[in-house]
Amino acid sequence: MRRKKEIRRMGQYAIIDTGYANTSNSGTQETMANSGNAITFNSAKLTYARNVSIDETPNPSRYEDSELNYVTQNNSQLVLTGVVARDEAAYETLLLNLDTLCTTKGLKLLYYSDSTDGYKNVPSALGSITHGSLQVDGTIKSLLIRVKNFSIAEDSAKNLARYTLTITVTKEVGLN
Repeated sequence: MRRKKEIRRMGQYAIIDTGYANTSNSGTQETMANSGNAITFNSAKLTYARNVSIDETPNPSRYEDSELNYVTQNNSQLVLTGVVARDEAAYETLLLNLDTLCTTKGLKLLYYSDSTDGYKNVPSALGSITHGSLQVDGTIKSLLIRVKNFSIAEDSAKNLARYTLTITVTKEVGLN
């Protein structure tokens, strides 16, 4: 007897473009993707990576491993990927919002928006409820981010398009 595979709806990540260039939530609020409303990514895949810069310059004329010197740490990198149906009414709006995430100056908040699925997630583990005066709703942990790159691949023979957002996690920024 065959058992049916359990198929669970994958969680949702979301990004809010705050429009503020600092975490004090003050000053002029710049243009925001999706008018500052959350952009939700259904069934998206999030990849987290962290690395450090290490000086591994070889020692000339020595035939042994060089001493590695810790130089600095690099900001965490995230890659958010997913698919979207090209025949959805909101497809073009989503594309515009994703593209705008790269061009707006404001800090962004990345969070996991489905609190009912029971899954643990990167923003909850590594994020914070507040970033200065910026927050999602006072209870949800988020990461303070900048969107570095957006790409989408459409195949004319298929209904689905694949998108990728490359994201850098940033630190809190005071008044500029």
